[in-house]
Amino acid sequence: MKTTHLTLLACLAATSVAALAQQAAKTEPRVVSRDELRACMNSESAIAARKKALTEKNAKLKEEQAAITADSAALKDEGEKLAENNQNMDRYNRKVRTHNQRIDAALNAGKAINAEAEAINKEAVAYNQNCTGIGYRPEDKEAILKEMAGAPKN
Repeated sequence: MKTTHLTLLACLAATSVAALAQQAAKTEPRVVSRDELRACMNSESAIAARKKALTEKNAKLKEEQAAITADSAALKDEGEKLAENNQNMDRYNRKVRTHNQRIDAALNAGKAINAEAEAINKEAVAYNQNCTGIGYRPEDKEAILKEMAGAPKN
């Protein structure tokens, strides 16, 4: 019984895959107008620019996090030395408060970067839904590229 069931499932799966492949081969891309193509190309450029800016922000944040980690180790050592010598901890406590504020700022920056990344991802999903699998005339794309480059239209 199980063998028959598995064989039937395998046949159905193979048939489904073949049917999907045939359907994909039969469907032609949706041909878009020049304005629709321009909108897709503008969206693509905007998403790429936002991703680049986000990558740069993230790199700066990682540098800040590395500096915070190094400062944390130095503060820990300083605190241990002061505690051993029973020295006044006021100056050290001020340093710790400043350090903690720096950590909070980095955490908030990280949250902002995550929110921006999520927004970019949503924009990319919308772009993919609207702009993938489209067809266009090559002369439309050339004209739009010239417009984007600031070249005069022919």
